[in-house]
Amino acid sequence: MLGACGAAENTTVPTSSVQAGAVQPTSASYKIYVANIGDGTITTFEPDGTQTSPTIAIGNYLYAIAIAPTGKIYAVTFDPLNGPSSDATVSSYKPDGTQTTPTITIKEHAYAVPIGLAVDRNGKIYVLSSEHNGSRGLVMTYKPDGTRTAPTFRTGVDSAGIAIDANGKIYAANDTPHGMSSITTYLADGSPTTPTITRDVHDADGIAVAQDGTIYVANTNNRGHDGTGAGFITSYSADGSGPLHLTREHNQAPGGIALAHDNVYVVSSSAYSDSLKTYNLHLRRITPTVTNGLFEPSGIAIH
Repeated sequence: MLGACGAAENTTVPTSSVQAGAVQPTSASYKIYVANIGDGTITTFEPDGTQTSPTIAIGNYLYAIAIAPTGKIYAVTFDPLNGPSSDATVSSYKPDGTQTTPTITIKEHAYAVPIGLAVDRNGKIYVLSSEHNGSRGLVMTYKPDGTRTAPTFRTGVDSAGIAIDANGKIYAANDTPHGMSSITTYLADGSPTTPTITRDVHDADGIAVAQDGTIYVANTNNRGHDGTGAGFITSYSADGSGPLHLTREHNQAPGGIALAHDNVYVVSSSAYSDSLKTYNLHLRRITPTVTNGLFEPSGIAIH
């Protein structure tokens, strides 16, 4: 699930993306925000991995976060145990962690889970819901003040992540099982466009898009040989060809991905440990690696 600041994951010094946008911070001055579904908090880190402020207590079932170009933080929560007509909430916070407006209530039906969140360079909010039962995902959009707007559109089957690039193109990561996972793309009006990526996409959860159009995907392979749901990270050209690079995560499942300052950040978890790892654009491990201040990370955003 996943993201970065502004344009929307998944931006001018505002932004990179995934779970929110794709406009990347262009200097080394930025913060990394991690959504932790395990304890319902957002924790914040400096680029060197030092934990910093704010730490924001959101609530149970924190599925995704995104950050607008202004630095406003958005978080989506949804309790799947409350039945088929549960409401989801998108709450918003100032950069210092103080809660602010808007608060958006999303009526959900048939156990659809609001699992993805993105904000574009104009502040429009995109909420991705998916039923994870073979049905297509649904994207609903909201103005910065929280009122519904266009477009509303369907994505691929069992969608799990959303990102928006600097040009307004929308990307959905579809974690359809049995070798049918994909990355699908849409124009700003919600109509399907190219590319559609299927090669080496397996249970895709997070997506981020670089300024040059390179697409980065966090894949969770739930049939991993070690039984931990471990997976891998892949990158593709803007036209969908590739993968250009592939890095395996043997012991943890990648759950969110974001870009900033020529770095790729990935949050991962297993039954035994959580991490925030850093890669270069060729998906080779670099420093830092963070293991503290994380509790079952479910999303990441950068601003």
